[in-house]
Amino acid sequence: MQQAVELNLSSGRGLLLYLKKADAERPSQLGHTVSVRELGLSSKAHNAFRMGVERLAKKDPAGSLVHFQRAVAELPSYYEAYHQMGLAYMRLGQAAQAEQAFQKAIDLSQGRYAEALFGLASLLSNHQRFSEAEPLARRGLELDGSSWYGQFELARALMGLNRVETAQKIAEEARKRNPDYPLLHLLLANIHIRKRDYPALLGDLDTFLKLEPNGPTSDQVRQTREKVQRALANAQNVPATAEAPRR
Repeated sequence: MQQAVELNLSSGRGLLLYLKKADAERPSQLGHTVSVRELGLSSKAHNAFRMGVERLAKKDPAGSLVHFQRAVAELPSYYEAYHQMGLAYMRLGQAAQAEQAFQKAIDLSQGRYAEALFGLASLLSNHQRFSEAEPLARRGLELDGSSWYGQFELARALMGLNRVETAQKIAEEARKRNPDYPLLHLLLANIHIRKRDYPALLGDLDTFLKLEPNGPTSDQVRQTREKVQRALANAQNVPATAEAPRR
């Protein structure tokens, strides 16, 4: 999915850029923190869940599902397992199954599990269902106001709804909490393109490439950065138009 943006730097001159939108899934490096509630659950269910998390961390979403399904078979109310199933289905590109799993986690937790709310918001934003994603991200932040990831998902949804100023404010707050998440900088790059703030855009792209020099979108980001630099240089070399003499 791409966002076409026309970069106008001077009268009569323009440059059409294509910058990949910040599609996202729950970052794997966050892992899963065992809650006090989970420690009191069935050992069989918890062991199956733990093995599923390990398979997911090893980039084996299909293999992880076997363990998560075993966990919920042992303990049908295990909403954390349904949340992880949603993440696995997302990585497999099975959006309908992911949505069902996230919604099951939300329902079983009575809407009190922020991770599931953020997960479903992410999935919906990936499919441009921003008006549905926004309230989910907000509900998650009501439960966990310190979550940079929740702020990221809320900013993504707001950007999709063209509420650029609010999206920028929230994305910048998320960046303060976690400046090392590459997609935050890609999201801010899209915001700065929309606002025609090209120096800030270059900073976003530089930071993204520093954090993710060899990622799947890195070559595209490098090309975009070069186009922006050339366009800025050309604009600086264009002499100002002389004011017509008054009669």
